[in-house]
Amino acid sequence: MRLPSLFKTPKHRRFDFMPRYFDPQKEEMENRVQQIKQEMGVEGDNSTKRRPGGISFKRDLSRSQNSRTRNQRLVIIVIVLSVVAYLLLK
Repeated sequence: MRLPSLFKTPKHRRFDFMPRYFDPQKEEMENRVQQIKQEMGVEGDNSTKRRPGGISFKRDLSRSQNSRTRNQRLVIIVIVLSVVAYLLLK
């Protein structure tokens, strides 16, 4: 049986890895097509903006949850310490 506590224990984390495959022929062809479009003055489709190498970054949403938990813990500790200090100085 588990005892209740003030602090939450962290949940199990999952490893989520999306492998990226690199095809040098495809990359070279895309670079050539883009270069030819620029030389011809044809505006390309800007809806698929990519970073070089096809790498995209996602913001980690768990950071905001962790900071919120830390802030709540800090507030609880400050309240408990202030109550203890008030009772001792009274």
